[in-house]
Amino acid sequence: MDQEAQKNQLSDLKMAELHDLVKELSITENFQANQIRDNRKNLLNKIKRVQELRCLASIRSGYFLRMNSSDAEYVSQLPFMNSKKLNISERIVEMAGVSTIRTQVNRLIKEILNEREELPKFFADLDFHSEQLMPETRSYLPENITPREFFACCTVPALFGFYFTNEFHESFLNFLYQIAEQIPEATFQNFSDHWLFDCIKYYVHAQGVSEFVKSSIGDTLLMLIRDRELLKLAKSKSTKEIATKIETHIPGMISKMTENVKLVPSSVRFLMTKISQLASNQTKKLYRLENFLMDCILIPALNNLKAYDVIPSSYHLDESPNGPTLILQVISTILKNTLHPDRIRKEFPKFDQKLIAANKMKGLITSFACDNYNVSGPKIVHLLPALELHCLFLLFSVPDIFLLTDICKTSIAPQSLQKAAEPIPTNVIVKFDFFRHEIWEFKAYNITKPHIPDDAPKKLTDPIEITGDALFKFLSFAQIDSGAPNELSQFLEHYEKQMILQKNYLTEAYIRHLSCVSSEVIANSEETGTVLIPALEFELSRHKTKIHDDKATLREINRLSRIVDQEIAICSQMAEDALPFLCSHLLNQYIRSNPQFTIDLILKKEDMLLQPSAFFDFMQEKLVSLKDFILPIAEYTLDEVARHFHTYVMQYLSFSEFRNFKKTYQRSDRLYMRDSQSILNKLCVSQAPDSLKELMETKELFEVITDTVRRAMQLEIPLETVREISLSFDMIRQMKEAETDVKITHDELTLAFNFVLLSSNIPDLYTMGKYVQQYLVNIPLGEVVFLTEKENDALKLFCYHITKLDEVLSDY
Repeated sequence: MDQEAQKNQLSDLKMAELHDLVKELSITENFQANQIRDNRKNLLNKIKRVQELRCLASIRSGYFLRMNSSDAEYVSQLPFMNSKKLNISERIVEMAGVSTIRTQVNRLIKEILNEREELPKFFADLDFHSEQLMPETRSYLPENITPREFFACCTVPALFGFYFTNEFHESFLNFLYQIAEQIPEATFQNFSDHWLFDCIKYYVHAQGVSEFVKSSIGDTLLMLIRDRELLKLAKSKSTKEIATKIETHIPGMISKMTENVKLVPSSVRFLMTKISQLASNQTKKLYRLENFLMDCILIPALNNLKAYDVIPSSYHLDESPNGPTLILQVISTILKNTLHPDRIRKEFPKFDQKLIAANKMKGLITSFACDNYNVSGPKIVHLLPALELHCLFLLFSVPDIFLLTDICKTSIAPQSLQKAAEPIPTNVIVKFDFFRHEIWEFKAYNITKPHIPDDAPKKLTDPIEITGDALFKFLSFAQIDSGAPNELSQFLEHYEKQMILQKNYLTEAYIRHLSCVSSEVIANSEETGTVLIPALEFELSRHKTKIHDDKATLREINRLSRIVDQEIAICSQMAEDALPFLCSHLLNQYIRSNPQFTIDLILKKEDMLLQPSAFFDFMQEKLVSLKDFILPIAEYTLDEVARHFHTYVMQYLSFSEFRNFKKTYQRSDRLYMRDSQSILNKLCVSQAPDSLKELMETKELFEVITDTVRRAMQLEIPLETVREISLSFDMIRQMKEAETDVKITHDELTLAFNFVLLSSNIPDLYTMGKYVQQYLVNIPLGEVVFLTEKENDALKLFCYHITKLDEVLSDY
């Protein structure tokens, strides 16, 4: 419908209908305005949360990659470990103790950003072993971390907002590359001596390379560190024999890494590739890339399996030097020197490595190279207009500021930075608190600031437009009166009388305002309606346009909110994955401080293998002791430490010993394996509905799920077995819905899970089920929680399966 037709249609409307239309538009507009306000507030809070989680991940990397059990108690109480205790001020002026130097601090940050072009050269020349940056302990830094380490994991990322937006992330990567450009080539021979190496290593860990390492070599590593023959060799320090036995697994490990190389974030591979390309020849380029792969990913992961989530989270890794640690050291040495046989022979005399491993390693390094990348997260060019903000914010810790001050006071710093740093004292003791710092210009990050539309109401100057605005406001505020006349002048007179009679002075004010602003245009017209109706028509059109634009704004805010939600989910999962590493160290501390615990465990071992009640009594007593130890240190870790505690006990009550004690269970396993196909048909196929039977006939659909269940059983750790089974349930649900477009029912899930278990051909399935039942069902936990709700459901369904299997086998 054209504009003229719309006007004619409006002119034909009665005043009551116009009043209804104005009310509807006004309500819609106000509703959308409230939605926009609330959604903008929520989005702003979400992006702050992403920044906080990125910050926590970066700082944790700095601590985790050097932490041991003696540090665990102190580290567990630092604010970046428990985000609920993170103290963040929105402005530095709000911070006690630091607000007195806020002007100097703001000036220092401003000067650092203004000197962006000089920073790469300045930072490249920093030597944390120099006299100007010694000693390694500073009163303003937390304990157990050096200025170099803190600078690499916290201060430098803080200058880029912990790369919580796409553009900040790209700028951070570019900054690291620019620093590398300024480093002499000779320095790369011992690159680990430069702080930039630490910064890259912490960035790599914080980006989440654990999936690459875990998927590629996690299962093999777990098998090797549990291998009895290897453990026996480790005890006697027979490293050459360990290397000989391990060597056969190396080509397969390298092949898996090559297959999974894309699991390494492309930004990580791109940064390493680009810095490697700075080398003067092809040999040096490949050598540099090899060192990045080894020293920033594989070796740190092998030295810290828990920090990289490579092995099951609750698995207790013996830290003694003549145990799994020695096996891992041998694996590290072989992998790092696969392309350097002379070095391996120096470590392990007469060890002869196969050429196939070297060829595969060359292929891995070649495939690791990457010439482009993608980084996730919201973009500043979208965020600022959607939020109607002209600024964003960096996140600094108080120690960052004083460390930057000390660094800027060095003689190699640009004069402007030395001058800005001079008034700030650094011989201070401060809290590990954080504050946000607004940035209004983005030139330092090579970011073009987007246009921010002005949402302020347009100032009306035309008398007719002013009149239309006044009439719209009056109609939107006035209550609808079904008895009001339809002719405009009479309509207004009616409302004016009603307002006076009802003493509704606010509505009367609106109508008086309308009368005032419309007097001039009415004076030049024969009839009131011929002026006011066109004025209202213009105003209605303006508000309809505003509603349309607001809908688009809401869509954009919601789109960005979904992106940020994904970032929060990723970062939160990384934070959750980090907790087991800390908890394993806290458990080690508990075990060392309670020698009687290990004595009791050994003494009661046989009873607990034979009698569930003995295990329950032991757990009830020791969980109280564990709780008393953990709560004063880090209450938030109790459940996870308890999980580690349970698995530690289960490593003493191993599945192999349990099986040896339960001969009748072995008989059931033999019966099951003998008639597995008929049992499968009886418990699954015969009871399944046709839609599920069709899926069961296509076994390829269940291959990945079956592999997951097999792995769950091979772990031989009850808690980890249940966790993997829980994952298999999710996979079954997704497969069923993808194939049939129908959600799976509980009965179908039970049948499908039984099908997966029984078609997996697991020889010890029945015994494993009884093992899990005996040590996980009905444990007196008190306030401790071992399993999530989903894992509890998985345990119940697994136990139900074993019960049904019991019923079938009892007929034999």
